[in-house]
Amino acid sequence: MRSLLYCPGNTPSMLTQAGIYGSDAIVFDLEDAVAPEQKDEARVLCGAYLASFDYGDTSCIVRINGLDTDLWLADLSAVVPSARVIVRIPKVEQPRQVEQVCEALERIESEYALPAGSTKLHLLLETPQGIEQAFVLAGSSPRVTALAFGAEDYCSATGIRRYGEPFALDYVRSRLVSAAGAYGIACFDTVWGMLSDHEGLQREAERSRALGCSGKSVIHPDQVAIVNAVFSATIEEIDQARRILERADTALSQLDGRMIDAPVLSQARRILAKAENGSQEGKR
Repeated sequence: MRSLLYCPGNTPSMLTQAGIYGSDAIVFDLEDAVAPEQKDEARVLCGAYLASFDYGDTSCIVRINGLDTDLWLADLSAVVPSARVIVRIPKVEQPRQVEQVCEALERIESEYALPAGSTKLHLLLETPQGIEQAFVLAGSSPRVTALAFGAEDYCSATGIRRYGEPFALDYVRSRLVSAAGAYGIACFDTVWGMLSDHEGLQREAERSRALGCSGKSVIHPDQVAIVNAVFSATIEEIDQARRILERADTALSQLDGRMIDAPVLSQARRILAKAENGSQEGKR
């Protein structure tokens, strides 16, 4: 996945149109985008749309309410039976939180005769505690297929200027990328909140890709094309990957002055697989 478009879970028109903007995934939001008095309505709407509406090849993710509320279990019960959803858990800080969700998913999957372990998880890390637990959380369950960064709470807690120097969040991105890489899962960058600043979005997306992020969450349809372009392999990258793999079958061990060894071959294969099959989420 390159682009993951957030969609408020309480707006039927947006739920209907969310799949037309070209994002690789839709994140149906039951948390921050929904006012407290509309939580129940949003939950019912999301469950109904996921069960009956055709989003084609677009991946469907639901950000449930936090585990510090009394809403998250009802959220799971409403959306998991559709058998097509990835669950995004907000503000994850400890493995026990992942365990709680996994225990609930086991019960729901059993109740609805879904394959055990079929519901996958994205862990949204938004606090200093969560960031520092990234390696433990990435390996906390086979259900976890991605880590995602949420910058606003992290910046509030640390005093970092969210839209200041471009390198201000390099540490967080690098830590999450490393933790995700250690377990063979994806890492998705935080949203860009300045909706009219497309140049700023492109710069940040390019930086997060350079640091190893798999893709980026977005909050407006206008941001989708920019993020898709940044996180897609370029023609030059694809051509070089093909040449590397062709050279690997010969006795020569370098190309254009670059040594070709096992890690280089592995990366070339990933680039071609991504280009040929579409941008896919990292899997264990």
